[in-house]
Amino acid sequence: MYIAGLHCTLPSPQGVEGLAALTTADFFRYLFWNLRAPKVTTEGEGGLSIPESTSRSILDKLVFPIQGLAALLPPAVYCTAVLFNNFQQPAWMLKFAFPDDIVQQKWKTPLRLAACAAGFSLKFVLDRIISHSDERFRMIGRREKPKMIQTGPYAVVRHPAYSVMLLQQVFYSVMYWSYVPLASLGVLAGIFAIKMPIEEKAAQEDDVIGNDYTEYMKRTPARLIPHIW
Repeated sequence: MYIAGLHCTLPSPQGVEGLAALTTADFFRYLFWNLRAPKVTTEGEGGLSIPESTSRSILDKLVFPIQGLAALLPPAVYCTAVLFNNFQQPAWMLKFAFPDDIVQQKWKTPLRLAACAAGFSLKFVLDRIISHSDERFRMIGRREKPKMIQTGPYAVVRHPAYSVMLLQQVFYSVMYWSYVPLASLGVLAGIFAIKMPIEEKAAQEDDVIGNDYTEYMKRTPARLIPHIW
């Protein structure tokens, strides 16, 4: 295939599936090794969670596990199935694939490779988000020593980590060439629509940062997508 006048040899279908699976596995590695530390930092800098501020309704308690399943189960199933099927999607998985005529066939592999590269780069975006606020990686509720975060990604949207999770599902959908991550995206969007008002209400009710957070909401109206949501 010629790209920008250069002849490029694209990997085989098995190679593409292998790259998508390895990109996915690398992100799981990243989550396991790099998202363990924030809990320690959070409790050290922000203090322990205040029990009475933590939402107690059944719906609120279901939100977090559903979010985890929607975000992690489809890529985990894809990665496992492909790795144990000689780097090919099994027949049952292909039933959820995009139709062949959705794009010209010559663009299918380049698009999947580009999505792999974009998905890989999300780690660096998430690093930047975490570096600005370890305290955001916590349960719904307030902490003993709350802190306002208004810089970096938080100056663009109020919940940048959630934005990354939604964007990741878009990349997964192209990487896997499947509708399944788009279904996960819909579930996550619904979950975030429930979680964000609860989290923001908790911040506004905080004695220390309540007023500042209300002003922050006015300066940064977007929750997830600038000028849209």
